[in-house]
Amino acid sequence: MGKRQRIKDSLTLTLTVSKIWGHPKLSKRGNKHLRRVIWLMAHKGVRFNSVFKNYFKRRLSQGLPFKKAIFAVVHKLVRVIYALLTKRVLFNPNHCL
Repeated sequence: MGKRQRIKDSLTLTLTVSKIWGHPKLSKRGNKHLRRVIWLMAHKGVRFNSVFKNYFKRRLSQGLPFKKAIFAVVHKLVRVIYALLTKRVLFNPNHCL
Protein backbone atom coordinates (compact mmCIF):
# COMPACT_ATOMS: atom_id res chain seq x y z
CA MET A 1 0.00 0.00 0.00
CA GLY A 2 1.47 3.31 -1.08
CA LYS A 3 1.80 6.43 1.04
CA ARG A 4 -0.95 8.25 -0.86
CA GLN A 5 -3.39 5.39 -0.39
CA ARG A 6 -2.71 5.29 3.37
CA ILE A 7 -3.30 9.05 3.64
CA LYS A 8 -6.49 8.77 1.59
CA ASP A 9 -7.73 5.88 3.76
CA SER A 10 -6.94 7.75 6.99
CA LEU A 11 -8.78 10.85 5.75
CA THR A 12 -11.78 8.75 4.77
CA LEU A 13 -11.76 7.06 8.17
CA THR A 14 -11.55 10.40 9.96
CA LEU A 15 -14.47 11.82 8.00
CA THR A 16 -16.54 8.70 8.59
CA VAL A 17 -15.85 8.63 12.33
CA SER A 18 -16.65 12.32 12.73
CA LYS A 19 -19.95 11.86 10.88
CA ILE A 20 -20.86 8.82 12.99
CA TRP A 21 -20.08 10.44 16.33
CA GLY A 22 -21.56 13.78 15.37
CA HIS A 23 -18.54 15.89 16.18
CA PRO A 24 -18.23 18.19 13.21
CA LYS A 25 -15.05 20.22 13.09
CA LEU A 26 -14.81 23.91 12.36
CA SER A 27 -13.82 24.35 8.76
CA LYS A 28 -10.33 25.74 8.32
CA ARG A 29 -10.98 26.73 4.71
CA GLY A 30 -10.75 30.32 3.59
CA ASN A 31 -8.73 33.26 4.81
CA LYS A 32 -7.67 32.71 8.43
CA HIS A 33 -7.25 36.43 9.05
CA LEU A 34 -10.74 37.22 7.82
CA ARG A 35 -12.17 34.37 9.94
CA ARG A 36 -10.45 35.81 13.00
CA VAL A 37 -11.70 39.35 12.30
CA ILE A 38 -15.29 38.11 11.91
CA TRP A 39 -14.94 36.04 15.09
CA LEU A 40 -13.73 39.13 17.00
CA MET A 41 -16.53 41.26 15.52
CA ALA A 42 -19.11 38.73 16.70
CA HIS A 43 -17.50 38.42 20.13
CA LYS A 44 -17.49 42.19 20.63
CA GLY A 45 -20.97 42.44 19.13
CA VAL A 46 -22.25 40.08 21.80
CA ARG A 47 -20.73 42.29 24.48
CA PHE A 48 -21.67 45.74 23.21
CA ASN A 49 -24.51 45.51 20.66
CA SER A 50 -27.95 44.84 22.09
CA VAL A 51 -29.24 43.14 18.92
CA PHE A 52 -26.48 40.54 18.83
CA LYS A 53 -26.44 40.25 22.62
CA ASN A 54 -30.14 39.32 22.66
CA TYR A 55 -29.63 36.86 19.81
CA PHE A 56 -26.70 35.27 21.66
CA LYS A 57 -28.68 34.98 24.90
CA ARG A 58 -31.61 33.43 23.01
CA ARG A 59 -29.30 30.82 21.46
CA LEU A 60 -27.80 30.05 24.88
CA SER A 61 -31.28 29.65 26.38
CA GLN A 62 -32.08 27.18 23.58
CA GLY A 63 -29.34 24.95 24.99
CA LEU A 64 -26.41 25.72 22.72
CA PRO A 65 -22.94 25.70 24.28
CA PHE A 66 -21.02 28.98 24.34
CA LYS A 67 -18.89 28.29 21.26
CA LYS A 68 -21.83 27.16 19.11
CA ALA A 69 -23.82 30.20 20.21
CA ILE A 70 -20.93 32.46 19.19
CA PHE A 71 -20.77 30.70 15.81
CA ALA A 72 -24.50 31.32 15.42
CA VAL A 73 -23.78 35.01 16.00
CA VAL A 74 -20.93 34.84 13.46
CA HIS A 75 -23.31 33.34 10.92
CA LYS A 76 -25.94 36.00 11.66
CA LEU A 77 -23.31 38.75 11.38
CA VAL A 78 -22.13 37.49 8.00
CA ARG A 79 -25.71 37.37 6.72
CA VAL A 80 -26.35 40.92 7.97
CA ILE A 81 -23.14 42.21 6.37
CA TYR A 82 -24.03 40.52 3.09
CA ALA A 83 -27.53 42.01 3.12
CA LEU A 84 -26.18 45.48 3.88
CA LEU A 85 -23.69 45.29 1.03
CA THR A 86 -26.04 43.85 -1.58
CA LYS A 87 -29.00 46.12 -0.76
CA ARG A 88 -26.79 49.17 -0.11
CA VAL A 89 -28.63 50.22 3.05
CA LEU A 90 -27.50 51.26 6.51
CA PHE A 91 -27.75 48.98 9.52
CA ASN A 92 -31.16 49.18 11.16
CA PRO A 93 -31.29 47.29 14.49
CA ASN A 94 -35.10 47.18 14.45
CA HIS A 95 -35.13 45.38 11.11
CA CYS A 96 -32.17 43.10 11.82
CA LEU A 97 -33.84 40.26 13.70
